[in-house]
Amino acid sequence: MLKKLIGLNLSHNNLIGTIPAEIGEIESLESLDLSFNQPSGPIPRSISRLSSLGTLKLSHNNLSKEIPREGHLSTFNDASSFDENPYLCGNPLPKKCTSENSFQPPFRNIENQDEEEDKWEKWLLYIMIILGYVVGFWGVVGVLILKRSWRYAYFNFVDETKDKIHARVHRSIETLKGMCIHK
Repeated sequence: MLKKLIGLNLSHNNLIGTIPAEIGEIESLESLDLSFNQPSGPIPRSISRLSSLGTLKLSHNNLSKEIPREGHLSTFNDASSFDENPYLCGNPLPKKCTSENSFQPPFRNIENQDEEEDKWEKWLLYIMIILGYVVGFWGVVGVLILKRSWRYAYFNFVDETKDKIHARVHRSIETLKGMCIHK
């Protein structure tokens, strides 16, 4: 379905998880930008099959292990494509791979952190809705209760509007009845 996709820019989207290996199946991909997200794990070796890839940006993420250097990936020699991935190592980065830094980074429970933030945001939303309703309701009703002239003006306006709507509906019905009788 996405085999004819030329460019994929998902930067700055707060994406988490791993980069799917299926990304290597997008044969015509010329530009891939996944920078400024939170994917973790290794760079999939399937990216090396993307022979049309001219731009690769994987910087500012949480990627780990050695950068694959086979196939088309071996042509990417600009370290800025991989910068700010503290657990990533190998060419073209100055950080060489050892047994210590080629492991997965410590697990960060990002999903639970997001759930906790969502929970507080939801409560804040409910509180704001209730406050808005209370202030809006009592702002109108309170004025009508306390200010007699406004109360009379408001109910007079409501009565006049109701009468106008009733008269217009009645005229429309009479017009329609007249049209039906003449046919």
